[in-house]
Amino acid sequence: MAEAIEMKITKKEPYYKGKLPVVETLMATYEVSKSTIIKSLAILEEKGLIYQIRGSGIYVRKPKRQSGYLKYPQHVLNEINRNTDKVLETVKLTIQKPNRETANLLELSDTDEIYYLECIHFIEGEVICIEKSYYNKKHVTYLNHEITRGSIIDYIKKAYGYQSIHLETYLNVDVLSNLEAKILGLNEKDPKITFNVIYYLPNYNPMGLTELTYHYKRSTFHFQTTSS
Repeated sequence: MAEAIEMKITKKEPYYKGKLPVVETLMATYEVSKSTIIKSLAILEEKGLIYQIRGSGIYVRKPKRQSGYLKYPQHVLNEINRNTDKVLETVKLTIQKPNRETANLLELSDTDEIYYLECIHFIEGEVICIEKSYYNKKHVTYLNHEITRGSIIDYIKKAYGYQSIHLETYLNVDVLSNLEAKILGLNEKDPKITFNVIYYLPNYNPMGLTELTYHYKRSTFHFQTTSS
């Protein structure tokens, strides 16, 4: 059942483009029980193909980028040695207009503003990661340097009363620019490992975007998945 609905979502000309019918309509269309539909929707939601909003409906969820999408129900990103001292240095925090790519990913208009954040992450005095983050000012109305030294996502959940923040994570491998290499203490055109994370509110409106560029010699990554 889940595969049949998935085919209608993912084929070149999708039948279900933005929103699925209500459960009762799906029951009648596929001539199956309510429990079968509910279980099928749970499978599709775990695969990241749909999301459900109580009282509103069942929506088709498509990744913002069509390549490099990590389809993991859970993922954990770890630096080398969890017991070492970690330090975050905020280099820049400004309010500005988004560039075209950021505006597209966060579904912003020409008049919208973002918080732009640059940070450098250290472990035992060595640079491990360069962070660049973009937060839609309509959803994140206030940030300061003190807030950026902690978990911004935890701050947003607490400050605005959100139960959860949804993530889409993309892994890219490229080469370092001259500036990135200088910050990381590497050579220009050395390997560049970058994670791009898009943050979504509980209703799946995009809230923010973070780009994390790691020192490839000092980093290791652990992806935790659930087999089904």
